[in-house]
Amino acid sequence: EFLEWSQANLTKELSQASDVFLTLGISSTIAAIFKHGSRMSLLAIAPLAWQVIETLEFLPESKSNSLIRKLRCKLLCRVGLVNLRPRLALWRYDLGSRSIDSALKAKQAE
Repeated sequence: EFLEWSQANLTKELSQASDVFLTLGISSTIAAIFKHGSRMSLLAIAPLAWQVIETLEFLPESKSNSLIRKLRCKLLCRVGLVNLRPRLALWRYDLGSRSIDSALKAKQAE
């Protein structure tokens, strides 16, 4: 619902005088949703967020306001990362089975 509301307000701003603070609030809220949300739930709303990003590009204040451009770029990156396939890093830490006792015994045996 929020993405549909924001899309409607942003397209209304294209035809009328726009409110910069509303635009900043919408884009920062969507960026926060894509930061803290789970990937599976965000995949369903990614196309709607993409429409909001496209609308942000054509707003007249996006050319002059660097904060709107920054939030648009941030949102674009986060939507793109949601759409990418997850993969596990090979360099991640693997705990395994370690204990202090076995490490001390191996050191004393040397």
